Amino acid sequence: MNLKQLKERKAELLNQMEDMCNNFDLFNSTKFDEMKVDLEKVEKDISDFENNSVKIENVNRKESGSKMKLKELLLQNKTVDLSMINNEGEMIRPDHDEVIHESFEKTIEKRIEEECLMFGLVRKIQTKSPHALTVQAEKLERFLNVKELGAYQKAMPTYRQVVLGAEKYGLVVQLSEELVHDAAFDMEAEVQGQLVEAFAKTMEDLIINGDEDNGVEGLLMAEAEEVKVEEVNYPALIKMIHKMPKAMRNDAVFVVADEFIQDLMLMVDLNGRPIFEINAGDMVDGRFDGKLLGHKVIISPELKGDAKAIFVNLGKAMVVGLRQGMQLRRSEEVGFLQDVITLKANCRLDAKILEPKAIVKLVKEGE
Repeated sequence: MNLKQLKERKAELLNQMEDMCNNFDLFNSTKFDEMKVDLEKVEKDISDFENNSVKIENVNRKESGSKMKLKELLLQNKTVDLSMINNEGEMIRPDHDEVIHESFEKTIEKRIEEECLMFGLVRKIQTKSPHALTVQAEKLERFLNVKELGAYQKAMPTYRQVVLGAEKYGLVVQLSEELVHDAAFDMEAEVQGQLVEAFAKTMEDLIINGDEDNGVEGLLMAEAEEVKVEEVNYPALIKMIHKMPKAMRNDAVFVVADEFIQDLMLMVDLNGRPIFEINAGDMVDGRFDGKLLGHKVIISPELKGDAKAIFVNLGKAMVVGLRQGMQLRRSEEVGFLQDVITLKANCRLDAKILEPKAIVKLVKEGE
């Protein structure tokens, strides 16, 4: 029987038992006891039905909550942790969904590596820890012969350490109310695209120039080797390369200002061959801007001032610490009069120089 039939049966039994109690001539103790047993069974079945209905409703609510869309959460003024949102804009459940679906935040980080080549090349440490992190700046280059503990400790060199903080950076994304409420508008893709573009520019600036006021170190802040010239020439570039220890040169790249490329266009080596090559076949995924003396080139608009080029092994030169849990929330104050919905994104990161020897600057004097 369904719930409706059970309730009807309960009402019927109660009426029969009440009639029997009101009329002594109709009262039959044996039959009354049978109806009482039947009533208890019906009430138990009704109770089971109702309890199961509550459980199903709770499960549905839980599933619905775990699969709420990013748009819905933001419109409800929730602060959203993008490490718990997948690329479809749905919340990731804590049990297994993160294995199947890549998080919104992880996709942003991968796309930033494509947009900002330097971010892809630096050493990165990603963690959910909110605390300052101590990182070994110089790594052991080889195993040591260990005969006894005392000798091993004596042979161990002292290695410098750096501390990664968690500086907060923010971005504002503005969308019209009409777009946000349009079912055909892919708000998740728009937000992700804006975050990727802005984060890539931010990281490129921080990696090169740093943020001295907040303790974020950039390549130009390092006490590195310098090659000073009045005019960019072939011997100066050779000198740059050889200023870096040989073990670090193989993976080193040139990071150059756009105006620096103009000086290189007509420059040739001792055999009359152009030292700057623009060959799509030599570029990785077409993302690098050419080759200079066999080393890949990255043209960056963030390289300004006297330093016109940096020869750097980014993987050894610096470390970038990213704290997982980029947050996105809606702000109603900004853009209220313009019918604009404003989304505020916050992230925490830091960058520190690890090895100044992996950085060589070319400085043009007399400007």
